[in-house]
Amino acid sequence: MPFQTDHLAGQSQASDLTAPATKLLPLHGVVDPSNAVLFGLNSNSPANKRDHLSYLFNENYRVITSSAVALDSAGRATEALRWLEERVDYILVHLDVDVIDPGLFPLGDVPNWSGVKFPEIMTAMSISGTDDCGGQS
Repeated sequence: MPFQTDHLAGQSQASDLTAPATKLLPLHGVVDPSNAVLFGLNSNSPANKRDHLSYLFNENYRVITSSAVALDSAGRATEALRWLEERVDYILVHLDVDVIDPGLFPLGDVPNWSGVKFPEIMTAMSISGTDDCGGQS
């Protein structure tokens, strides 16, 4: 498998296997179905095309929809966290504010009516903010 090296300047170069192991990264990336949870995906959004959703499910990505988060944010966040803890050493949480219903949180300014309210997202984020979580962005 070809590898690339990770350079501080943000540039990559092809490399042979003589480079230090800590600098080798697979060309295919580091996020895959074995280590990612898509939490709060709005499956009803026109931006999420049927082909996109099919890809996620066909490739076995772990998807928890915004509808499921709206019904039980704490339970779904705990489920996602436990799933990740079984598979990875570090967890990075990224929150797109447009997952919050813009009718209730206009700062998201994206018409993405997910049904998820601000308190529900804060509950989910507080659960992900355990000592096992490597960071939040």
